[in-house]
Amino acid sequence: GIVCGDDCRADVVEGTTVTLTAAADANSLFMGWEEVRCAEESVRGPTCTFLVASPVPVGARFDPAVYLLAAVVGSGDVTTNVPGVECGQGCFKFPRGTSVTITAVPREGWLFSHWLDPSCRNSRSGPCSLDLSENTTVTPVFDPNPR
Repeated sequence: GIVCGDDCRADVVEGTTVTLTAAADANSLFMGWEEVRCAEESVRGPTCTFLVASPVPVGARFDPAVYLLAAVVGSGDVTTNVPGVECGQGCFKFPRGTSVTITAVPREGWLFSHWLDPSCRNSRSGPCSLDLSENTTVTPVFDPNPR
């Protein structure tokens, strides 16, 4: 196989089946293919396989990524209304500029109290809406349920 950087070419014999796999680095996300055969509805992920019948330009599109980290105090989790790439407990990776609403979800025996972050203080005890233009950390605070 070949590994490409920003640009590469490969000579392939006509009639050869080629499989391409786009791999994003830590600071980007794969967003789709920019060639007709790979951009079809049937190709939804970073792998595209096709039969070479003539010279074919193929491009993979990557967008800059930002991370949303939840530094939970107490016992609970954070969910998002937009699917991101999970990158660990309380970590999500999104394309830069994504608008996301996060919700604090308490675990059994706990109650959501408030957000510690200035960006979420307007939504004191409810969901928090953010425009992710840079890496962002949010801190939901959960208190034990006094029952």
